[in-house]
Amino acid sequence: MDINKYRKSKYLKKEEVTKPILVTIHHCEEHDAAQSGQAEDLKCVVFFKEDYKPYMANWTALQEIHQIAGDGDAEHWDYAWRIDHKLPEIKIVVYLNKDVTFGGKKVGGIMVRAPRNQAPQQEAVVPPDEFDAAMNEDEAPF
Repeated sequence: MDINKYRKSKYLKKEEVTKPILVTIHHCEEHDAAQSGQAEDLKCVVFFKEDYKPYMANWTALQEIHQIAGDGDAEHWDYAWRIDHKLPEIKIVVYLNKDVTFGGKKVGGIMVRAPRNQAPQQEAVVPPDEFDAAMNEDEAPF
């Protein structure tokens, strides 16, 4: 009997990633990962459009998502924000890498990568706000 099924978590666990999973980022939130009574330990948690638990991303995963998204601002990874700014949604593959080490021991861990045959996106360019878009040459102050 696998005892890992008794370890409850509101976040995606490595034991739950039995095969690569293609997901779409819905949004990210900061969560305090500190144990009770300990100093605050903020982590970036990635939520998906699909029906999976959120993923508490480590620094390596965040850097990879940055490369995939073409934007290092996690607020710009938000699905609704990207739709509003006419940018494509961000799809990533979440997978188990059995070679991840911790304390010098192979323990395995969740990693992310771009879907196959998907080039990294260009750096996101935020369109001008509505005021700037409404301006025309006749209204320019110069």
